[in-house]
Amino acid sequence: MALSKILEEDFLTCIICEERYEEPKILPCVHSFCKRCLEDHVNVKLDRNRRFPCPICRRECELPEKGAEDLENSRLLANLAEVVNKVDEAKTQDKCETCALKEPPVDADATKRCLKCDDNMCDACSAEHRRHGGCRDHQLIPLGELNDEAYASELRSRQQIRCNHDNETPAKVFCFVCEKFICGTCVSLEHTDHDCKYIPSAAKGGRERLATAQEEIGQQETIATSLLSVMKLLKTGLHCQNEELKRSIRNRQKELITLLIVTGDRMCKEVEETTNQVEEVLDPIEKELELIQGCFWSFREFTNALIIHGSDPEVLQTMANCLRRGRELTEMRLPTIPTTKTLTLDTKHVNNMSTVLRECMGEVRHARDKELLWSFCVDLNTDPPESVTHVAVDAEGRLCVGVWCFVKRNKINVYDVDRCLIATITNPELKAGSLAGITLDQDGNVVARSQSDNLVMIFSREGKLLSSFHSSQPLAVSVNSKGQYVIAGREAIYIHDKDGQVAHSFPDPLQGDVIKYVAVSVTGDILVSHPGAHKVLAYNPVSGVLKFTYGDKGCGDGQVNEPKGMCCLANGDIILADDRNNRLHLLSPDGVFKKFLLTKENGMKFPKDVALTPDGKVVVVENGGAVKCFAFQDQETTI
Repeated sequence: MALSKILEEDFLTCIICEERYEEPKILPCVHSFCKRCLEDHVNVKLDRNRRFPCPICRRECELPEKGAEDLENSRLLANLAEVVNKVDEAKTQDKCETCALKEPPVDADATKRCLKCDDNMCDACSAEHRRHGGCRDHQLIPLGELNDEAYASELRSRQQIRCNHDNETPAKVFCFVCEKFICGTCVSLEHTDHDCKYIPSAAKGGRERLATAQEEIGQQETIATSLLSVMKLLKTGLHCQNEELKRSIRNRQKELITLLIVTGDRMCKEVEETTNQVEEVLDPIEKELELIQGCFWSFREFTNALIIHGSDPEVLQTMANCLRRGRELTEMRLPTIPTTKTLTLDTKHVNNMSTVLRECMGEVRHARDKELLWSFCVDLNTDPPESVTHVAVDAEGRLCVGVWCFVKRNKINVYDVDRCLIATITNPELKAGSLAGITLDQDGNVVARSQSDNLVMIFSREGKLLSSFHSSQPLAVSVNSKGQYVIAGREAIYIHDKDGQVAHSFPDPLQGDVIKYVAVSVTGDILVSHPGAHKVLAYNPVSGVLKFTYGDKGCGDGQVNEPKGMCCLANGDIILADDRNNRLHLLSPDGVFKKFLLTKENGMKFPKDVALTPDGKVVVVENGGAVKCFAFQDQETTI
């Protein structure tokens, strides 16, 4: 490919920042990135063995002791970027720089550029420049030819390689043992017994070896292309079979409709009867709780009026009775919510016609605790790679799944109750900053954030941007019972009213994390997980006082390894996704470990976030795109 062609295309563009390379570093997989971009990537992806994946091909790379600074420089990209910068600089200087230095300065149009001096000159100054004894060998190029291949090639030829020992002395030799460019002095002092060759000779051999490798890869590419053609033919045949089978299934479906209606009606009646039986148990308890709640409310209402509006004698006269009643209410034993069974559909493999019909419809039965009820996989791109980060479930059972991509191509997928994709939110605001934190407001709208734009955005389920407001460095978002937006920022927790105004805020002592998750408990407490610190912090929503801290790095009871998303049960218990330990924790409302709800043995694999369905099932999203739904029956609370 011509040099000018390379310089015009995206060859010199970093795929992460989408800008021209600055201090490009090359990884062992030969993919290159800006040093700054690579440092940001390493800060997020580095594991305990000091290894990190390439942002493009995911190949594991080892980080040197001194960090990205010690990764190999991409000399080719750095030199090409230098050429582009010089060409751009030359194009912007349309005035003679020599005339501008005269007394008084002269405004003259430049017509030529000296490659040695990197100065633009007019005709008169360029002629004088060539007559000067020390400048006779300088090469002058007309400005109109700056875009020509010759100018870029000339600049490339003038780029010198410096000896590694001082980065000043011109290098003439390449040492194959040390893989360094060295000068003649270094050859005799430090590389006497090494395989050293002059750079042109060494490069010639290098080109030959690269050409051989390129030829071998070309052969492999031919095989891969052939396999891809076979795969496409297989898929074409598969689609033909698909259509044929669907036609057969639809024909069979028509024959079974009548029987399905009868069986479905019977099953619905069974579900209705079971529901009525459960309600007969729950209704009296609900009424008792409503009565108790009324007592609490009336007591607070009366005592509040007495405190604010009562005279001193009135307060003293009524105080004893109020305190006695307060003790009675405080010591009152609240009714326990009984455990009920969750109905689900069971399928059995049988042969006769009647049981085949039941297999099509499913069988009503009691769900087993921790049973996987359903799962599906989000369709993720691999180039560039995408991952699932968040999940939320609305009151009707629709799923919202957040998908993150390192090239800022983020999106939110919306699925109906049958797990069919009904909408994808890909507004430009989602692309402007990395997606972290999605939730649903009281109207069922989707709330997301863009950290780089300091925006919190509210979308309809169809993907229409309804409104947005500013919040400082938002990392995660949730909504409390008042409809306010609870934002976990990088340095503080912010609570915004529905109009986006900050109602109040308080500092987060674990500042600086680039990833956080936030949730609001049943009592209104604000829960913030810090994956980088391996902790969950709970705050009073008004005072900002820290109520409890949960977690230390490890794999034991009460220990976590990169805690992620959370959700809360009706009794105040908390479910926490423990990413690297492949499990879900169940905590009490005050942050005490109760048990592991789901583990690797139950099918957990890097859980990122967790949510509850309207009927109390647990939905988990995993890094690889899996969305799983489990039955859950706690001993104290019916979900």
